[in-house]
Amino acid sequence: MVVKKLCVLALFAAAAFSQAPSLDKPALETYLRRLELLVPAVTMQIENPKRSAFLKGYSEVTVHFSFNGQGKDERYMVSGDGATLIRGEAFKLSKVSKAPDRKTSLDKSAFEAYLRRLESLIPAVTVQIDDPKPAIFLEGYSEVTAHFSYNGQTKDEPYLISSDGATLIRGEAFDLKHSPFQANLDKIKTEGEPSFGGPADAPVTLVIYADFECPYCKAEAPVVRNNLVQTYGDKVRVVFKDFPIPEPHPWARSAAMAGRCVYRQDQKKFWSFFDWIFAVQPEVTVENFPGRVNQWAADNGLKVADFSTCVGTKATEPEVDKDIEEGRALGVDSTPTSFLNGSKLAGTVEWEVLRQLINTELNRLGVPIP
Repeated sequence: MVVKKLCVLALFAAAAFSQAPSLDKPALETYLRRLELLVPAVTMQIENPKRSAFLKGYSEVTVHFSFNGQGKDERYMVSGDGATLIRGEAFKLSKVSKAPDRKTSLDKSAFEAYLRRLESLIPAVTVQIDDPKPAIFLEGYSEVTAHFSYNGQTKDEPYLISSDGATLIRGEAFDLKHSPFQANLDKIKTEGEPSFGGPADAPVTLVIYADFECPYCKAEAPVVRNNLVQTYGDKVRVVFKDFPIPEPHPWARSAAMAGRCVYRQDQKKFWSFFDWIFAVQPEVTVENFPGRVNQWAADNGLKVADFSTCVGTKATEPEVDKDIEEGRALGVDSTPTSFLNGSKLAGTVEWEVLRQLINTELNRLGVPIP
Protein backbone atom coordinates (compact mmCIF):
# COMPACT_ATOMS: atom_id res chain seq x y z
CA MET A 1 0.00 0.00 0.00
CA VAL A 2 2.79 2.43 0.92
CA VAL A 3 4.68 1.60 -2.28
CA LYS A 4 1.52 2.11 -4.35
CA LYS A 5 0.88 5.46 -2.68
CA LEU A 6 4.46 6.61 -3.32
CA CYS A 7 4.14 5.63 -6.99
CA VAL A 8 0.97 7.67 -7.32
CA LEU A 9 2.69 10.67 -5.75
CA ALA A 10 5.68 10.25 -8.03
CA LEU A 11 3.41 10.13 -11.08
CA PHE A 12 1.59 13.24 -9.87
CA ALA A 13 4.89 15.09 -9.36
CA ALA A 14 6.15 14.06 -12.78
CA ALA A 15 2.92 15.27 -14.42
CA ALA A 16 3.10 18.58 -12.55
CA PHE A 17 6.73 19.02 -13.56
CA SER A 18 5.99 18.28 -17.20
CA GLN A 19 3.26 20.94 -17.19
CA ALA A 20 5.42 23.57 -15.47
CA PRO A 21 5.94 26.74 -17.52
CA SER A 22 9.14 26.82 -19.54
CA LEU A 23 11.31 29.91 -19.93
CA ASP A 24 14.35 30.78 -22.02
CA LYS A 25 16.25 32.51 -19.22
CA PRO A 26 19.26 33.68 -21.31
CA ALA A 27 16.93 35.31 -23.86
CA LEU A 28 14.88 36.94 -21.09
CA GLU A 29 18.03 38.24 -19.41
CA THR A 30 19.23 39.76 -22.70
CA TYR A 31 15.87 41.49 -23.19
CA LEU A 32 15.69 42.71 -19.58
CA ARG A 33 19.21 44.12 -19.72
CA ARG A 34 18.09 46.29 -22.60
CA LEU A 35 14.64 47.09 -21.19
CA GLU A 36 16.03 48.14 -17.80
CA LEU A 37 19.20 49.62 -19.37
CA LEU A 38 21.53 47.80 -17.00
CA VAL A 39 25.25 48.41 -16.75
CA PRO A 40 27.36 45.23 -17.19
CA ALA A 41 28.22 45.07 -13.47
CA VAL A 42 24.58 44.39 -12.55
CA THR A 43 24.00 40.67 -11.97
CA MET A 44 20.66 38.96 -12.50
CA GLN A 45 19.10 35.85 -11.01
CA ILE A 46 15.89 34.72 -12.67
CA GLU A 47 13.64 32.43 -10.67
CA ASN A 48 11.78 29.56 -12.27
CA PRO A 49 8.41 30.68 -13.61
CA LYS A 50 5.09 29.77 -12.01
CA ARG A 51 1.66 29.98 -13.54
CA SER A 52 -0.12 33.29 -13.10
CA ALA A 53 -3.16 33.15 -10.84
CA PHE A 54 -5.05 35.83 -12.79
CA LEU A 55 -3.66 35.81 -16.33
CA LYS A 56 -4.42 32.71 -18.36
CA GLY A 57 -1.50 31.62 -20.50
CA TYR A 58 1.02 33.71 -18.54
CA SER A 59 3.76 32.82 -16.09
CA GLU A 60 4.97 34.95 -13.21
CA VAL A 61 8.73 35.46 -12.97
CA THR A 62 10.67 37.18 -10.19
CA VAL A 63 14.08 38.59 -11.10
CA HIS A 64 16.72 39.51 -8.52
CA PHE A 65 19.04 42.34 -9.56
CA SER A 66 22.28 42.93 -7.64
CA PHE A 67 24.83 45.73 -7.86
CA ASN A 68 27.58 46.81 -5.51
CA GLY A 69 26.11 44.92 -2.56
CA GLN A 70 22.59 46.24 -3.12
CA GLY A 71 19.68 44.12 -4.30
CA LYS A 72 16.30 44.74 -5.88
CA ASP A 73 13.53 42.36 -6.91
CA GLU A 74 11.20 42.97 -9.85
CA ARG A 75 8.17 41.00 -10.99
CA TYR A 76 7.35 40.17 -14.58
CA MET A 77 4.83 38.04 -16.46
CA VAL A 78 5.66 36.24 -19.70
CA SER A 79 3.16 34.77 -22.17
CA GLY A 80 3.36 31.07 -22.95
CA ASP A 81 4.21 31.77 -26.59
CA GLY A 82 7.10 34.04 -25.56
CA ALA A 83 5.63 37.00 -27.44
CA THR A 84 4.64 39.35 -24.62
CA LEU A 85 6.30 40.55 -21.43
CA ILE A 86 4.45 42.41 -18.70
CA ARG A 87 6.47 44.39 -16.17
CA GLY A 88 4.35 44.54 -13.04
CA GLU A 89 1.85 42.65 -10.90
CA ALA A 90 -1.72 41.42 -11.36
CA PHE A 91 -4.52 42.02 -8.85
CA LYS A 92 -8.07 40.74 -8.52
CA LEU A 93 -10.68 43.49 -8.87
CA SER A 94 -14.34 43.70 -7.91
CA LYS A 95 -15.45 44.52 -11.43
CA VAL A 96 -14.93 48.27 -11.54
CA SER A 97 -14.66 48.61 -15.31
CA LYS A 98 -18.27 49.40 -16.27
CA ALA A 99 -18.97 53.12 -16.03
CA PRO A 100 -22.45 54.12 -14.86
CA ASP A 101 -22.83 56.80 -17.56
CA ARG A 102 -21.21 54.58 -20.22
CA LYS A 103 -19.26 57.55 -21.62
CA THR A 104 -16.14 55.45 -21.11
CA SER A 105 -15.62 51.78 -20.36
CA LEU A 106 -14.28 52.57 -16.89
CA ASP A 107 -15.96 53.58 -13.66
CA LYS A 108 -13.29 56.10 -12.70
CA SER A 109 -14.67 56.75 -9.20
CA ALA A 110 -14.55 53.08 -8.29
CA PHE A 111 -11.15 52.71 -9.96
CA GLU A 112 -9.77 55.68 -8.01
CA ALA A 113 -11.05 54.22 -4.75
CA TYR A 114 -9.28 50.94 -5.52
CA LEU A 115 -6.03 52.73 -6.46
CA ARG A 116 -6.07 54.80 -3.28
CA ARG A 117 -6.13 51.58 -1.29
CA LEU A 118 -3.65 49.75 -3.53
CA GLU A 119 -1.11 52.60 -3.55
CA SER A 120 -1.75 53.64 0.10
CA LEU A 121 -2.47 57.25 -0.87
CA ILE A 122 -3.14 59.94 1.74
CA PRO A 123 -6.25 62.10 1.16
CA ALA A 124 -4.18 65.11 0.03
CA VAL A 125 -2.99 63.23 -3.06
CA THR A 126 -5.17 64.04 -6.06
CA VAL A 127 -5.80 61.45 -8.75
CA GLN A 128 -6.66 62.10 -12.39
CA ILE A 129 -7.48 59.06 -14.51
CA ASP A 130 -7.21 59.12 -18.30
CA ASP A 131 -9.81 57.47 -20.51
CA PRO A 132 -8.86 53.87 -21.27
CA LYS A 133 -7.53 52.82 -24.68
CA PRO A 134 -7.07 49.32 -26.09
CA ALA A 135 -3.81 47.70 -25.00
CA ILE A 136 -1.45 47.15 -27.93
CA PHE A 137 0.11 43.87 -26.83
CA LEU A 138 -2.54 42.43 -24.51
CA GLU A 139 -5.83 41.39 -26.10
CA GLY A 140 -8.89 41.94 -23.94
CA TYR A 141 -7.20 44.64 -21.87
CA SER A 142 -7.21 48.45 -21.85
CA GLU A 143 -4.37 50.78 -20.95
CA VAL A 144 -5.16 53.39 -18.29
CA THR A 145 -2.79 56.08 -17.04
CA ALA A 146 -3.34 57.60 -13.60
CA HIS A 147 -1.79 60.96 -12.71
CA PHE A 148 -1.00 61.45 -9.02
CA SER A 149 -0.35 64.97 -7.66
CA TYR A 150 0.83 66.11 -4.26
CA ASN A 151 2.37 69.34 -3.05
CA GLY A 152 3.30 70.51 -6.54
CA GLN A 153 4.81 67.17 -7.55
CA THR A 154 3.27 64.79 -10.07
CA LYS A 155 3.75 61.15 -10.97
CA ASP A 156 2.17 59.10 -13.75
CA GLU A 157 1.57 55.37 -13.43
CA PRO A 158 0.42 52.96 -16.18
CA TYR A 159 -2.16 50.25 -15.52
CA LEU A 160 -3.86 47.56 -17.57
CA ILE A 161 -7.44 46.51 -16.83
CA SER A 162 -9.34 43.55 -18.27
CA SER A 163 -12.51 44.14 -20.28
CA ASP A 164 -14.58 42.24 -17.71
CA GLY A 165 -13.22 44.43 -14.92
CA ALA A 166 -11.91 41.41 -13.01
CA THR A 167 -8.16 41.91 -13.28
CA LEU A 168 -5.85 44.88 -12.83
CA ILE A 169 -2.20 44.91 -13.83
CA ARG A 170 0.05 47.57 -12.36
CA GLY A 171 2.64 47.90 -15.08
CA GLU A 172 3.26 47.86 -18.83
CA ALA A 173 3.22 45.29 -21.63
CA PHE A 174 6.04 44.84 -24.15
CA ASP A 175 6.43 42.93 -27.41
CA LEU A 176 9.37 40.60 -26.79
CA LYS A 177 10.09 40.36 -30.52
CA HIS A 178 10.63 44.09 -30.99
CA SER A 179 12.37 47.03 -29.29
CA PRO A 180 10.97 47.60 -25.79
CA PHE A 181 11.18 51.34 -26.43
CA GLN A 182 9.36 51.61 -29.75
CA ALA A 183 6.34 53.26 -28.15
CA ASN A 184 8.61 55.96 -26.68
CA LEU A 185 10.50 56.44 -29.94
CA ASP A 186 7.21 56.92 -31.81
CA LYS A 187 6.28 59.78 -29.46
CA ILE A 188 9.62 61.62 -29.40
CA LYS A 189 10.02 64.17 -32.20
CA THR A 190 13.55 65.49 -32.65
CA GLU A 191 13.32 67.37 -35.94
CA GLY A 192 13.77 71.12 -35.46
CA GLU A 193 14.79 70.75 -31.81
CA PRO A 194 18.04 72.13 -30.29
CA SER A 195 20.76 69.49 -30.57
CA PHE A 196 24.52 69.03 -30.56
CA GLY A 197 26.97 66.22 -31.19
CA GLY A 198 26.22 63.65 -33.87
CA PRO A 199 23.85 63.88 -36.86
CA ALA A 200 20.18 62.90 -36.92
CA ASP A 201 21.13 59.28 -37.68
CA ALA A 202 23.75 58.96 -34.94
CA PRO A 203 23.81 55.47 -33.37
CA VAL A 204 22.82 56.88 -29.97
CA THR A 205 20.42 59.74 -29.32
CA LEU A 206 20.01 61.20 -25.83
CA VAL A 207 16.86 63.31 -25.49
CA ILE A 208 16.78 65.44 -22.34
CA TYR A 209 13.63 67.01 -20.86
CA ALA A 210 14.81 69.76 -18.54
CA ASP A 211 13.82 72.89 -16.61
CA PHE A 212 16.22 75.87 -16.58
CA GLU A 213 15.39 76.62 -12.93
CA CYS A 214 15.83 73.01 -11.78
CA PRO A 215 18.99 72.57 -9.62
CA TYR A 216 19.30 68.91 -10.63
CA CYS A 217 19.25 69.93 -14.31
CA LYS A 218 21.97 72.47 -13.51
CA ALA A 219 24.08 69.70 -11.96
CA GLU A 220 23.62 67.41 -14.97
CA ALA A 221 24.19 70.08 -17.65
CA PRO A 222 28.03 70.18 -17.45
CA VAL A 223 28.17 66.37 -17.38
CA VAL A 224 26.42 66.29 -20.74
CA ARG A 225 28.11 69.34 -22.24
CA ASN A 226 31.68 68.58 -21.16
CA ASN A 227 31.87 64.85 -21.80
CA LEU A 228 29.71 63.50 -24.60
CA VAL A 229 31.22 65.11 -27.69
CA GLN A 230 34.75 64.85 -26.31
CA THR A 231 34.28 61.12 -25.66
CA TYR A 232 32.03 59.97 -28.49
CA GLY A 233 32.35 62.54 -31.28
CA ASP A 234 29.53 62.07 -33.79
CA LYS A 235 28.37 58.73 -32.36
CA VAL A 236 26.05 60.41 -29.83
CA ARG A 237 23.50 63.13 -30.51
CA VAL A 238 22.00 65.18 -27.67
CA VAL A 239 18.54 66.74 -28.12
CA PHE A 240 17.08 69.28 -25.68
CA LYS A 241 13.39 69.48 -24.76
CA ASP A 242 11.74 72.09 -22.55
CA PHE A 243 9.84 70.82 -19.55
CA PRO A 244 9.44 73.77 -17.14
CA ILE A 245 7.59 73.03 -13.90
CA PRO A 246 6.20 76.46 -12.91
CA GLU A 247 4.88 75.82 -9.39
CA PRO A 248 8.26 75.35 -7.71
CA HIS A 249 10.15 77.26 -10.45
CA PRO A 250 8.40 80.60 -11.18
CA TRP A 251 10.75 81.86 -13.93
CA ALA A 252 11.39 78.50 -15.63
CA ARG A 253 8.64 78.91 -18.23
CA SER A 254 9.87 82.39 -19.17
CA ALA A 255 13.39 81.01 -19.54
CA ALA A 256 12.13 78.19 -21.76
CA MET A 257 10.37 80.65 -24.07
CA ALA A 258 13.44 82.94 -24.10
CA GLY A 259 15.66 80.01 -25.02
CA ARG A 260 13.40 79.24 -27.95
CA CYS A 261 13.62 82.88 -29.04
CA VAL A 262 17.42 82.53 -29.05
CA TYR A 263 17.10 79.33 -31.08
CA ARG A 264 14.89 81.09 -33.64
CA GLN A 265 17.56 83.72 -34.25
CA ASP A 266 20.70 81.60 -34.06
CA GLN A 267 20.56 77.85 -33.42
CA LYS A 268 24.21 77.59 -32.40
CA LYS A 269 23.83 80.34 -29.80
CA PHE A 270 21.09 78.40 -28.08
CA TRP A 271 23.79 76.28 -26.44
CA SER A 272 25.59 79.40 -25.24
CA PHE A 273 22.29 80.43 -23.65
CA PHE A 274 21.92 76.93 -22.20
CA ASP A 275 25.36 77.10 -20.56
CA TRP A 276 24.82 80.66 -19.34
CA ILE A 277 21.37 80.25 -17.79
CA PHE A 278 22.46 77.25 -15.76
CA ALA A 279 25.66 79.04 -14.68
CA VAL A 280 23.73 82.08 -13.35
CA GLN A 281 20.73 80.09 -12.11
CA PRO A 282 21.28 80.84 -8.37
CA GLU A 283 21.32 84.60 -9.07
CA VAL A 284 18.17 84.77 -11.21
CA THR A 285 14.78 85.82 -9.84
CA VAL A 286 11.40 86.48 -11.39
CA GLU A 287 12.08 90.21 -11.02
CA ASN A 288 15.56 90.36 -12.56
CA PHE A 289 15.12 87.71 -15.26
CA PRO A 290 13.91 90.07 -18.06
CA GLY A 291 16.85 92.44 -17.58
CA ARG A 292 19.40 89.62 -17.28
CA VAL A 293 18.21 87.83 -20.40
CA ASN A 294 18.02 91.01 -22.49
CA GLN A 295 21.57 91.93 -21.44
CA TRP A 296 22.75 88.45 -22.41
CA ALA A 297 21.14 88.85 -25.84
CA ALA A 298 22.93 92.16 -26.36
CA ASP A 299 26.28 90.78 -25.18
CA ASN A 300 26.01 87.78 -27.50
CA GLY A 301 25.25 89.58 -30.75
CA LEU A 302 21.53 88.87 -31.07
CA LYS A 303 19.14 91.38 -32.63
CA VAL A 304 17.89 92.69 -29.31
CA ALA A 305 14.74 94.33 -30.70
CA ASP A 306 13.64 91.14 -32.41
CA PHE A 307 14.55 89.10 -29.34
CA SER A 308 12.60 91.41 -27.00
CA THR A 309 9.56 91.25 -29.27
CA CYS A 310 9.76 87.45 -29.39
CA VAL A 311 9.98 87.24 -25.59
CA GLY A 312 7.38 89.96 -24.93
CA THR A 313 4.75 88.43 -27.21
CA LYS A 314 5.42 84.89 -25.98
CA ALA A 315 5.89 83.91 -29.62
CA THR A 316 7.55 80.63 -28.73
CA GLU A 317 5.02 79.52 -26.13
CA PRO A 318 3.41 76.96 -28.49
CA GLU A 319 6.83 75.31 -28.99
CA VAL A 320 7.34 75.01 -25.24
CA ASP A 321 3.82 73.68 -24.74
CA LYS A 322 4.41 71.08 -27.45
CA ASP A 323 7.48 69.79 -25.61
CA ILE A 324 5.56 69.66 -22.33
CA GLU A 325 2.70 67.75 -23.93
CA GLU A 326 5.13 65.31 -25.49
CA GLY A 327 6.92 64.81 -22.18
CA ARG A 328 3.69 64.09 -20.35
CA ALA A 329 2.73 61.52 -23.00
CA LEU A 330 6.05 59.82 -22.22
CA GLY A 331 5.40 59.82 -18.49
CA VAL A 332 7.83 62.62 -17.66
CA ASP A 333 6.92 63.98 -14.23
CA SER A 334 10.23 65.36 -12.97
CA THR A 335 13.40 66.91 -14.33
CA PRO A 336 15.81 66.02 -15.65
CA THR A 337 14.34 63.02 -17.45
CA SER A 338 16.26 61.61 -20.39
CA PHE A 339 15.65 58.97 -23.05
CA LEU A 340 18.65 57.02 -24.33
CA ASN A 341 17.57 55.52 -27.65
CA GLY A 342 14.07 55.51 -26.19
CA SER A 343 14.92 54.11 -22.76
CA LYS A 344 13.78 56.34 -19.91
CA LEU A 345 16.33 57.64 -17.39
CA ALA A 346 14.65 59.60 -14.59
CA GLY A 347 16.80 61.96 -12.52
CA THR A 348 20.43 62.95 -12.78
CA VAL A 349 22.86 60.34 -14.09
CA GLU A 350 26.50 60.34 -13.08
CA TRP A 351 28.97 60.46 -15.95
CA GLU A 352 30.49 57.05 -15.26
CA VAL A 353 27.04 55.44 -15.27
CA LEU A 354 25.97 57.31 -18.41
CA ARG A 355 29.21 56.28 -20.13
CA GLN A 356 28.61 52.62 -19.33
CA LEU A 357 25.03 52.81 -20.59
CA ILE A 358 26.12 54.42 -23.86
CA ASN A 359 28.90 51.85 -24.28
CA THR A 360 26.41 49.04 -23.70
CA GLU A 361 24.12 50.46 -26.39
CA LEU A 362 26.97 50.96 -28.86
CA ASN A 363 28.07 47.39 -28.15
CA ARG A 364 24.58 46.08 -28.85
CA LEU A 365 24.53 47.96 -32.17
CA GLY A 366 27.95 46.69 -33.16
CA VAL A 367 29.44 50.20 -33.18
CA PRO A 368 33.09 50.49 -32.06
CA ILE A 369 33.46 52.22 -28.70
CA PRO A 370 35.95 55.14 -28.85
